[in-house]
Amino acid sequence: MAQKLKQDMAIGPNIRKYRRAMDLTQDQLADLMQQRGCNIDRSTLSHIELGDYNIKISYVVAICDILQIDFNTLFSGLGK
Repeated sequence: MAQKLKQDMAIGPNIRKYRRAMDLTQDQLADLMQQRGCNIDRSTLSHIELGDYNIKISYVVAICDILQIDFNTLFSGLGK
């Protein structure tokens, strides 16, 4: 069973910010994540960015790898 992070603090806006900084669309990011074994589509990514879906830890790892950021960067600004 895949572990998920409960989004009690939304990391979605950070994902969107760094995705846009890399000039990637949601479709492009989802495609790159699929290449890394993540079962995700644009719609699911959109819901994650909006904070509607819990995010799998494997997705966090793939997102950080693709966007070339570390976990601290992805989680920056949360809890303030």
